[in-house]
Amino acid sequence: MARTKSVQGVINSQKKLKDLQKEIVALQEKEKDLKNEIAVNLSTLLSDIGALTISQDMLIGGILHIIDSVKNNSPQVGEWQQAGSTFLEQKKGNKAKSKKDKSSYPKAA
Repeated sequence: MARTKSVQGVINSQKKLKDLQKEIVALQEKEKDLKNEIAVNLSTLLSDIGALTISQDMLIGGILHIIDSVKNNSPQVGEWQQAGSTFLEQKKGNKAKSKKDKSSYPKAA
């Protein structure tokens, strides 16, 4: 009887392990999708603010400077964050206004 419980315990553990492995794969796929979404959104933002005309070297240098400033708790980070928040809020406002304007057009018969 004890051996049957032991075998059943192994089988249950294997099933749990297999289920966890499936969850890991699903989470990895979700992570990949989210990273792709972030990349697309970032590319769109760079385009919207005209940053795509700046050389890659300069953009990377600027990003490295930002990362270093964040790591060192530079007071300038707060200013950058506020500027970014203001920009994004304005962008959201423009999208909402654009959707409202489009919805007010008369529908074609």
